[in-house]
Amino acid sequence: MAVNKNQHFVPRCYLRPFTLGAEGKAINLFNIDLARAIPRAPVKGQCSGDYFYGEGLTLERLLQRFEGQYARCLLDISAEGYRLTGVDATTLRRFWLLQHLRTEAASRTAVEMFEEMDHDLGGLPLGYKTGIKEAVFSAMRVFFERPDLVDDLNVRLVRNKSARKFVTSDNPAILTNRWHLSPRTSLSLAPGLLSAGALGLLPLTPDILLVLFDSDVHYLEHRHGWIDVRREEDVDALNQHQVLSCDANLYFQAWDHREEVADLSRRLASRRPEEHYAISYAVLDSVNDDGTQVFRTIDKAAAKNDAAFIHVSRVTPAPLAWPSFLSWRRGGVAYDSGTGAGISRKATRSPDIAHKKLRLHV
Repeated sequence: MAVNKNQHFVPRCYLRPFTLGAEGKAINLFNIDLARAIPRAPVKGQCSGDYFYGEGLTLERLLQRFEGQYARCLLDISAEGYRLTGVDATTLRRFWLLQHLRTEAASRTAVEMFEEMDHDLGGLPLGYKTGIKEAVFSAMRVFFERPDLVDDLNVRLVRNKSARKFVTSDNPAILTNRWHLSPRTSLSLAPGLLSAGALGLLPLTPDILLVLFDSDVHYLEHRHGWIDVRREEDVDALNQHQVLSCDANLYFQAWDHREEVADLSRRLASRRPEEHYAISYAVLDSVNDDGTQVFRTIDKAAAKNDAAFIHVSRVTPAPLAWPSFLSWRRGGVAYDSGTGAGISRKATRSPDIAHKKLRLHV
């Protein structure tokens, strides 16, 4: 039998707290397409693929090292009286980033995006199209070259004291942005990892959830890194992001909660995006006196002959509600370069570009 043939893009150490009895053997799931709950599915076959990281073991072993660090960190976090430390905060940020980049859904999105551009433009130059394996290695390269991409985000742990439990999914590390989705914010560029107002969410157990946030935009009151949540509506608001972003399956621990999960899925069905990216094409329209180039958006039909500029952006689905503990920072700020980089955080500004400081009104 091949060694390490079945490789997980959501590691078993992550799914374990959501399994039956936290034993890591079987897990309850809700399949989005079938709209049906399935009991006691084997964990071994969840969120995995044959040689997902290639037939060599180098990458798989590197990832296992990070997974081991996360597992030890989670053990400490779950202990009575735990207080968040700086070392653990860094471990959690980097595990979130790794998990955000590594899923099959993320890699498939990259493949589909290039296929669409190839079709729209009548063929991309040689070397531009990519497959799942290439997309996986590209994402992992980003992580190993820049594991500090979200180190500037603050960390909080949400302790669930309600009767409703956190659910997770096959695409659990959520990147969202309440500020960009706010009706009072009119930004033409979609948010990304480096954007102002970034929010990262990751359920760690049915009773603990990780929140990463831009502290120049949001304020989260806490005690030793913990936020206690007693309202089921807050847990529901956090679970919504798993429904909106999952690829195929939601995972939950107690079979008795299957109707809650099914109801949440039904309520959010119309908000799940058909595609996780948006592509626009533009041509040079004019040049201002100061040399600034102005581009005009064109439709797909014209793109085959005229496209000079291609813009790709993530689609960020909007939940029905946000948790009540997520407050706006009074006097919040962001940084605008006036370029396609969008609105950045203080730590993610390009050192080669002058940025305008923005006072946020939300």
